[in-house]
Amino acid sequence: MEPRRTGYVSQNDKEKRVSPQLANTIFPIKPMVPPFFNDTKTGKPLECSLYSVSLYSYAKKKMLARVSFDDFCKMADIENCEKHDRMHVILKGISEERLEEMAAAGCADPLEGI
Repeated sequence: MEPRRTGYVSQNDKEKRVSPQLANTIFPIKPMVPPFFNDTKTGKPLECSLYSVSLYSYAKKKMLARVSFDDFCKMADIENCEKHDRMHVILKGISEERLEEMAAAGCADPLEGI
């Protein structure tokens, strides 16, 4: 199955709904500001020094936790993921159970106290 960002996969010309968490996605190896994200006042590219990943449960319809980009990469084991290109991997879908394990891992919220 090809990586998809949507929660849909095509089967025999029909669309079948799957959990977005179980859909594969293309994920960056290093954190980065998305291309063309500019400061609306200056027009200059945004600069970031802090990157986080929100762990959102579609089943519970809420965010379970927020972790640093680095903590998420370790928990998702992206070093062993299939390479998409030199800057991205194919991150296989994460089950609800695995998502809850990640949220319960006790990683500090990088935005807490800011």
